[in-house]
Amino acid sequence: MFKPDYVKSLNKTFGVPLVDARNYYNHFFTLLRQDLLINRETYLPTIGTLYIRKGANRRLKDFKTGVVKEFEGRKKIKFKPVRDLERYVAYEEGDVDAPIEK
Repeated sequence: MFKPDYVKSLNKTFGVPLVDARNYYNHFFTLLRQDLLINRETYLPTIGTLYIRKGANRRLKDFKTGVVKEFEGRKKIKFKPVRDLERYVAYEEGDVDAPIEK
């Protein structure tokens, strides 16, 4: 699903105008971004954990000067799913709105 699909789903499920549904969607991801930046890890119940991992430092040669420099590794967002994530995934198209069995 893409953003317009989520916004329409919020609109249909909660009966809010499309503008408000879009604002809710944007606000959720803003909060998620802020939480990742502050805590470096965010737990999403029944889904998994998003966390920031720093890659290894790299040694590269500057071709103009010939000097080898060490560059800091990039930050990457990683996802660690919960163990029973398959239980929450709907395999058939009609089961999307079905209640989750525990």
